[in-house]
Formats: sequence, structure tokens, C-alpha cells
Amino acid sequence: MTSAEQAGETTCSACAIASNLVHVTSIHPFAVNPPNLLQRGFSDVGIADIGTMAIFQKAAANLSPVAIRASILGQTIDPAQKIGVFSDFLEALLAQQELG
Repeated sequence: MTSAEQAGETTCSACAIASNLVHVTSIHPFAVNPPNLLQRGFSDVGIADIGTMAIFQKAAANLSPVAIRASILGQTIDPAQKIGVFSDFLEALLAQQELG
């Protein structure tokens, strides 16, 4: 699995944990509903306040390697931002970790 795939799956899974508007519909191949989740804003899927954002970040951190959890938890996220922006951030962290 590439860093991009891992980041996308982790981001989508964390969204599903934080919001009842997002569902993982298949593990292999990985699929979510809504299918265009990474192109949507966090607030579009009910991750819009401090509580749901905290649940999302904690889930994303818990689904990620220990070495990058603090960076995930320390990241400021705007609920209006596209979810894909977070996925790109996570991909960069994963790639950096692979390089050592």
C-alpha cells in the first residue's frame, strides 16, 4: 500500500468514526459513502465543531503509526477545508516517516 492509499484510508476511516454521515462500505477494495469524500469539506459531512473535530483527529492519530500521532493531534483543521487536504498532510507525514 502506498503512503497516499494509507493516508486516504486512514482519513476516510477517521471521518466514519467521527460522523454518522460517512460509512466504510467495503474493506477490500476500500470504499466509503459518500464516494467523493476527499473532495468534500469536513463540515459537509457533519465534522464541524470542536467535539467532532477532536473525535476525527483522535481517530486519525490512533489509526496511524505512533511516531506521527503528535503531529496529527497538533494539526489545526478548518471545518470548511477539503478533507483531501488533511489526507495530503497525512500522506506527507507517512512518507517522511518511511524515509526515517
